[in-house]
Amino acid sequence: MNMNFGANKKLFLAAPSDFEINKRIKQNLEKFGFEVILHTYIYRWSIPPKDIIIHNYKKIIHKDRTYKTEIRKVRNEEWQKKYEQSIASDHKHFDYALFIRPDQYSLEFVKSIVAISDVSAAYQWDGMDRFPEVKEYTNLFSRFFVFDEHDLEAYPSFHFITNFYFEKNTSEDNIQDIFFIGSYLPERKELLNKVTKRFKHTGLRTNINIFSLDKKLRKEKNIFNIVDRFFTFEENQENVKKSKFVLDISNSVHHGLSFRTFESLGYKKKLITNNALVKQYDFYNPNNIFVFEDYEMKGLEEFIKTPYEDIPEDVYNKYSFENWIKYIFKIHPFTEITRP
Repeated sequence: MNMNFGANKKLFLAAPSDFEINKRIKQNLEKFGFEVILHTYIYRWSIPPKDIIIHNYKKIIHKDRTYKTEIRKVRNEEWQKKYEQSIASDHKHFDYALFIRPDQYSLEFVKSIVAISDVSAAYQWDGMDRFPEVKEYTNLFSRFFVFDEHDLEAYPSFHFITNFYFEKNTSEDNIQDIFFIGSYLPERKELLNKVTKRFKHTGLRTNINIFSLDKKLRKEKNIFNIVDRFFTFEENQENVKKSKFVLDISNSVHHGLSFRTFESLGYKKKLITNNALVKQYDFYNPNNIFVFEDYEMKGLEEFIKTPYEDIPEDVYNKYSFENWIKYIFKIHPFTEITRP
């Protein structure tokens, strides 16, 4: 297999910096030989003293707390426009351009990059209805991808894609039984308390975390951990590698599979999830993936005792980042990632 298929190719990458996943994508693209130009979204949070005075006046006199947010947005857009203009002027040609969440960037900037790229692609991994501004961008790219099946039904010209895993199975000592990290959502609190209690009753060593800056939530009695910082994508992967099981809790705003599903696949870890959609996929194996519908989790003890069962190699490789990027840009050979 040619692992240097990106040699002598220049690739522009624009991806969210959340959890530093953009850096992980860049690193893995470079492993394939690509010269990667990474767009780093720049936030300028400080505002001038004059605007702070205006904000305080509006907040105290008019009970309006929005001025600081609005002025920051304007300042950020000004800085971002200058940064994007410098990128567009410094580069004359790209072999490939990949935008993840293209709606985070100005329409003019996206057009300027696509115009100097031989092949361009976009992946909307947060849903069309959640960020409807992206509808203005969809016709700019050679191929536009979504993972949410509802989006595919609403926009049949789009292409289906899943998430992916970066690394394949690595041998690690299991220092914890089950791991989870996610954002706080009201509907998750009761669920996580009950499933964590269920895991502990079964004797599992849990490392279950929710990110929140809400001080009131910290004072509540929850079985899971409340953390005030999100793990980076790399830290998350390290925790997955050191776990026997990975917990996945579905997000009600999405209709698809999370990154956790594919991380567990890549590292050959057993997955415990409430997302029944996973049963539709070709890698689903009830010995490896436990889908629960209620807090009782009937059959959990038997699942824990059952050893992991390897899936066919061609199915395993299909969801790797290597195949993912080849499929995105039609770099042969690749395996098509089809809708289940």
